[in-house]
Amino acid sequence: MRFEDGWTVREARRAYFDRSGFDTSSYEESWVRLPVGRLALYLPNLEGRKKCVAIHDLDHVVAEYDTDWRGELQIAGFELGLGCGRFWFGWMVNSQAISLGALLFPRDVFRAYVRGRRCTGSLFGLRQVDDAVLEKTLGALRAQMGIDRADAPPRLA
Repeated sequence: MRFEDGWTVREARRAYFDRSGFDTSSYEESWVRLPVGRLALYLPNLEGRKKCVAIHDLDHVVAEYDTDWRGELQIAGFELGLGCGRFWFGWMVNSQAISLGALLFPRDVFRAYVRGRRCTGSLFGLRQVDDAVLEKTLGALRAQMGIDRADAPPRLA
């Protein structure tokens, strides 16, 4: 997934939704659909999830991780690297996902975690995703977060 720096965050999120099949309805629905191969699990959409899923979607956009299993496990590492602030649901789900990621895609998830640690800001510091955020350019938001667009190998020294 690639999103241009000159796009507004709103435009990039729309493209993300178009590519992934998601939309903002999952921010308020009572149930969330989780595809697992040919099957789908339906889970209660807890208040904790509702509060952090809009930020999670924007993290996919700014970091350009896909919504397949690899991408979701990478975003878990990235978000744990950033820190999930006051969002207990984000800490819980990402901690569980990174464990699976360490088994399935250890290098990718580790790189995503380090990439998150290198950032200087996190969207989890927001109270909500509002028009002020959505009307910024994606480049400005990335600069605010201190995120690099290249998923470079981690520098350990």
